[in-house]
Amino acid sequence: MLSEIKISAFSFSNNLDSMNTKGLLMMNDHIKFRVCKSMCDYNMKLIDTNDVDGRVDDGINEFDKDLHDTDVFVFAVPEHTGHYSAVFKNAMDWLVVKSNMNNNLGTSYGFSHKPIILITFTPSKKAGGRHFDMTKNLIEKMGGNVVKSFVKNDCWDNLTKENIDFIKEECEYINEFKKDLVTIEKQEPKQWKNKDDMISSYNKWKDKWK
Repeated sequence: MLSEIKISAFSFSNNLDSMNTKGLLMMNDHIKFRVCKSMCDYNMKLIDTNDVDGRVDDGINEFDKDLHDTDVFVFAVPEHTGHYSAVFKNAMDWLVVKSNMNNNLGTSYGFSHKPIILITFTPSKKAGGRHFDMTKNLIEKMGGNVVKSFVKNDCWDNLTKENIDFIKEECEYINEFKKDLVTIEKQEPKQWKNKDDMISSYNKWKDKWK
């Protein structure tokens, strides 16, 4: 049923004054996301991917739980110099490490096999969204399904509390999408046989540098 579909929104910015976060908060007034947070809310530290057996902080566990408790996602990913934000990549890397540590081996993330709507809010007049191809590729590599992308240019002039029309198209799309939720075909990325196999591969690679 429509009321049972849980939609959550995440801003992949560590800027407390981020326009991507403000844009999602405006949309939240009309959609009522189950969760509407930025990465600031999770207090993620910069990951060290060489430490494959490192501990996962509470913020990562909270983020992962919010992902698993969601059916449809809105990812607001800032564009930084033509690329997705470092905060977005850091969050994805943390999910990979947590998945490997839990013996899921990178095959099942909280957004895997679920619909994702990409959006970016930018002060650019017309060039926003240049990072969408690489963002989509990374998400789909992790099993997610990007169903729609929105670029909101010229936000310094248009993203204001009073300008509800600026986010009207996106809100209408998301509300309509709830009515026609599709089943995402499960993908099984090729990975290691088990955790020991993964650690063995890592150690063999590390030994080559001694």
